[in-house]
Amino acid sequence: LDAFFADVLGSFGGSYWDVEVDGTMLPADVSAGDSWQAVVTITVGMQQSGVDSKNIIVLTSDFNAVGDEQVSTPAGAFTALRIDHQTSGENTLVVEGDGASITQQLALIEASGSDWYAPCIGKVRAETSSSVTGIADMQHESREELTSVSLSY
Repeated sequence: LDAFFADVLGSFGGSYWDVEVDGTMLPADVSAGDSWQAVVTITVGMQQSGVDSKNIIVLTSDFNAVGDEQVSTPAGAFTALRIDHQTSGENTLVVEGDGASITQQLALIEASGSDWYAPCIGKVRAETSSSVTGIADMQHESREELTSVSLSY
């Protein structure tokens, strides 16, 4: 995310960003039946003329390792651990300056999906469905699959 924000905001004077993760996105050692949670806070802001305007997105994700499944992708067939995830969050705008402060909730965010991880390969498939409601309403579905892999020993 740092590279993304550097590209997008690099030319804007007074811009800043911060990404905080509380918890674990993917444990190093995970087995079927494991569950965990992570909270990601993304702050993107700009300070100009004594006014600090920041967009704060807080996402809480619950993860559950379901079990091994057979997964076929363009890169081949794998036995992969399926991990389901459920995310909820909100996007809030905070503007502070000249002794005043304004806070406005912009949107609510909901997402769910599954990721499949094969041993020694990593993620081989991801499916996610998400919705944003509020200042703008949006529905999105995505599917990613591993298209090629090269192993050398």
